[in-house]
Amino acid sequence: MTATVDGQRTINRLLQPGEKTTIEVRKELVLTAGDASAVALTLNGAEARPLGNTGEVVTVRLNPTNFKSYVQNR
Repeated sequence: MTATVDGQRTINRLLQPGEKTTIEVRKELVLTAGDASAVALTLNGAEARPLGNTGEVVTVRLNPTNFKSYVQNR
C-alpha cells in the first residue's frame, strides 16, 4: 500500500492482515492498493465501498469534494 497525504508520502509498505492505521487528511489522499478487495476504509466514521476486485491494483484520489462518493449508502 502507498498513501500520499497532502503531498507527503505517509505509507509505502506491505500492510499485514488485520493491521489498522489512521491517516488525517486535510486536502487530498492518493491511495494505491495492490489488492483492492483486501483494503477496508473508513472515511469520517463511515464505511467505504470496496475499492476494486480481488487482485486488482487500484489508485484512488480522495478529497473533500469526492470522498462521499466512496461512502457506502445504507
